[in-house]
Amino acid sequence: MSKNLAELCKYIHSYATSHRSCTKDQLQKATAKRFSLNQQRSVFSCEAFAVRFSSVRGVTFANCVISLSALQKYDRAPFVVCVVRPNGVELLLANSTFLNKISHSSQQLRIDNVRGTFLGHDILRVTRVLRTHRRTLKNFLTFMLSLLGRRTLRD
Repeated sequence: MSKNLAELCKYIHSYATSHRSCTKDQLQKATAKRFSLNQQRSVFSCEAFAVRFSSVRGVTFANCVISLSALQKYDRAPFVVCVVRPNGVELLLANSTFLNKISHSSQQLRIDNVRGTFLGHDILRVTRVLRTHRRTLKNFLTFMLSLLGRRTLRD
């Protein structure tokens, strides 16, 4: 079984579409089984990605997602937050680069003292990221391509 981010996203959307009334628990169990994911507390992971499932009843997603120290363990690969809503799912990329802010409990945050949490509404949405962080994203993609020994996505 190939494990990559595109397959994860496609599977989650497909499952949620074909099981309209699925719960967070049902979706995370099916996803973990399909991709043979390891579970550590509330995070399911493999070498290629990590995913955290959360559910909301309303429009806003203000739930506490995960602690920064826990996120740090998974920040080497895409960290996806799957928000299960009554009308479908929303997938958010929540690596530390995409956090708009962190909680007040991180007052003593330092490189050697990673602490605090972030909430669902603190994750930058793709449209906001593209508008406000275009240069950062371009630099990040250039860096990632250089690691792969490529100059462009077409190489």
